[in-house]
Formats: sequence, structure tokens, C-alpha cells
Amino acid sequence: MKKIIFIIFISLGFFSQAQTYKIIKEANGIFDGFYQLYDYNKEDIFGYMEVTRYDKVSPTKRKLKYKILDKNFNVIKKGEIIKEAHAKKNIVTTEKAIYNNGYILLFNSEKARYKNTYETVAQMYDLIDIKSNKSIDSKYFDELFEKNPKNISKLKKHKFKSLIFSQSYFNAEPFGDEGFYISNGYALSFETLVLGFDGKTYLKNIKSPYKGYWLIAPIKTNKNYIIFFGQNTMKKITFAKPNEYILVYDRAANKFKYKIPLFTNKYTLKQEYLDIKDDKIIIIGKYFVKNKKDRIKAKNALGFYKRVVDIKTGKYIEEIYKPYKDLHIPNLNEKGRFKREGTISVRHIDVTPQGNIMILAETYKGSYAKGLYTFLLDKNLNLIKFKNFITKPSTNYKFDFAQDLINNKGKLYIFYDKDNRKEYNIHFIIFNYADNSITEKTKHINLRKHFLSIGRAKKGYILMIEAFKKPKKGQKQMELRLEKID
Repeated sequence: MKKIIFIIFISLGFFSQAQTYKIIKEANGIFDGFYQLYDYNKEDIFGYMEVTRYDKVSPTKRKLKYKILDKNFNVIKKGEIIKEAHAKKNIVTTEKAIYNNGYILLFNSEKARYKNTYETVAQMYDLIDIKSNKSIDSKYFDELFEKNPKNISKLKKHKFKSLIFSQSYFNAEPFGDEGFYISNGYALSFETLVLGFDGKTYLKNIKSPYKGYWLIAPIKTNKNYIIFFGQNTMKKITFAKPNEYILVYDRAANKFKYKIPLFTNKYTLKQEYLDIKDDKIIIIGKYFVKNKKDRIKAKNALGFYKRVVDIKTGKYIEEIYKPYKDLHIPNLNEKGRFKREGTISVRHIDVTPQGNIMILAETYKGSYAKGLYTFLLDKNLNLIKFKNFITKPSTNYKFDFAQDLINNKGKLYIFYDKDNRKEYNIHFIIFNYADNSITEKTKHINLRKHFLSIGRAKKGYILMIEAFKKPKKGQKQMELRLEKID
């Protein structure tokens, strides 16, 4: 969801000021969004995208102008896209921009006025080739999944009267280095496909060959295999918890090779991390007391687990279960519950070049997020270092994102520690691989005066965002800064 955040910029002691980018308010255009273009394959920021919309090009035509910036705020491309609205009062706005391998998938929504707000009536996209600076494919998402083309033509001829053009919710994410994985997850229908960089689709509605009703979605891919997360029930409509699996799809053979259950005869498993490395699948997560329906209950947690699977054969190379009690952490009981703080919920996991495992977790008590913790484990899940951070109870998640330090020497973790009043803390946690040191910097923010927003930037930097209230024509609407981490 797009956010414009109003802040008064303040300097943080361990940052050095660097590049700045300013967005100026135009006379006719409306600032529509500033998006981070993150390269998930390289785990680094590619750049940014600024979009301005123009609502009155013609009675039904709408224009979106964009700028593509590199990671240093240099403008490398400028362009515009014309979209057709279905009614004179409708607007077309951007929702998000996703980067992959030199292409941008720009989400657009057509919105109609309804009472005192705008409601989405259609979702569409533009596939932009950055090198040629052209939209090489533009469709409604419905068209990708529509089995009967006549229904689409009817919609395009304005035969709908309600606000609902599409009752689907579409999502997309990068698919390896070859396209975008798109899913339509409305109600009990779940349709998927991959949109290639040429605008063609493949792997459409790929089905599990195993017995029962399945919902599957890819979570990792390389040139030889696709790893799916799958949920299975014997009936399509059921209130029973589905069995969960990891499914391995062989690209060359064009079929599923095997499935890995996320449960055993003794435990129920929750997968929190999965990666493919050297023809091995590495799975890390939490394990629980097994019950008849394999339901995951926080109060039945037992510890952390690690599985390593030979991707070619599906055989286990390594399987380790580490009970919480064997970590010997003060105030942590055998069910993963900290005294007066609540039960552990894993928010992020990294595996270091040395094979160590960094787990970032929060604790929950009732509806409140209470504590913030880091568990540094070795490859055998033995505890190397544990740290408890002082935080305030809040109804929001605390962890925001992680990014690499310069030269890949460690990680930076960002947490927002919000309470339910007008103030909060931002935690900057710096983890160094070489000596396993964990350094914390905290900045207190008073919302009565300012609000600080932080985003991803190139390695060794952080993106700071400052937006201004009610700017006039020609004045700064937003200022963005790349701050170097000292």
C-alpha cells in the first residue's frame, strides 16, 4: 500500500550525509509515488522510480509520467504511459513497481468515486523495458487468467455497472531472473502464472500431481528447479488445517520430482527460511508438539530446526532439532515463551557466509508485540550469542527490513518500536560477520513534531524520506537522502 509520510528531517549520529533527490510540486500533475526498485537476485537496490499522474488529458485518457533513477539518484530514463479509463470521473493511479533483470512491472489501478473515497474497479499493469524505455506489454490482470475472451470484450465495452470490475486480488513478485510470478488469490480460486520479459505467459495454473486439493506457490527458483510451498486438503472446501509441504519441480523433466512434508511422526514444522545452495535445499524454522490435525499452536512450540535436502534425490543430508531449553537463555522456557514478554515469533532469518544463522524474533502477549530479540546460532543450532532489546508494547510488528552492509561484511536490520501514543523508537541493529558483533543504535521520534521514514538503499547506505505538508507550485514536495552508515 502506498504511503506518503510527513516528517521533519533530523540527522542520526552514526550517519553521514550523502546524495539528495528533490521532488517538486507541479502545476497540473499529481505526485503518485516514489518506489524502491529492489533487485532480489543481487540482493541490492537497482534504483528508484518516481511517477506523476495527469487526470485530465482527455475525457477518458489518463497519463502517467515516470522517471527511473539509478541507486545514486541519477535520472537514467524518462517516459510516459497513456491509460484509458472507463468513465470520465475515474482516475488511474499506480500502486507499486517491481524490478527484475532490467524490467519493471508497474501496477496500475482504475478507481471510481464512491461516496467520499475512490474504490478500485480494475487492476492492470505495464511491463517496462528499461533499456528501450518502452512499455512492451500492457493488460488488465484479468486478461492473463481469463478463459473466455468474450467476457473481457464485454468488460471493455463498459457493460459493467457496479464498482467491481474484477473481484480478484492480484499480486506479483520477481521469478528468478526470467520474469514475474503473478497470482490471483480471490476467495477459493487461486490461479498462478509466470509473465516473461517478452510479455508471454508460462507455467500457467501449474497443478500438483499429488492426491487431494492443492494450493501451491513458488518460493525459490534456479535454472534447474522450482521450489513450491504447497497446502493440501482432501476436499476443496474444508475447515480443517491443510497439510503443508515443500514441492520440488524439475524444469528439464517438466514435472514434480518429490514433496517434503512440513511435519514428521513426532513434530509439526513451520518453515521460516528456505534457500537453494550447491544443489542443496536449506530449510530453517520452528517445530511444535504434534497433534492429530498437525495444527500449529504457539503454546506448543518446542524449538528451532534445520533440514538440508539433496535437491536431486530428495534425501535428507542433515536434520537437526534444537529444543529451546538447550539454548540455556534466561527467562526462556521450554515452550519458547519469555517470562512476562510472551511467545517467540520469528520475523527474519539470515545465513551468514560462515554458515551461522541469525534469527530475529519478536514476542507476543495477547494482541501486543512486546519483546525484540536476536539469536545467533552456529550451523548445528548451538547458541553463539543472544541479545534482548528494550522495547515498548505495541500492536504493530517491529521488524521492517534487512539489507547488506558495504562489501557484504554484515547486515543492517531496521525495527520500528511503536507504542500506541505519539512517539516511537527506530532501532538500527548492525551485525558484523567477522566478529559476530551486534551493535544497536536507537533514535527516539516524537510524532507531535516529526515522523521519520526509512527505506532500502545501496549497500552501506539508508534511504531517508522527508515529505512536506501542503507545498505550493514549484516548492519541494518530498526530499530523499542517501545516508552513509558509519
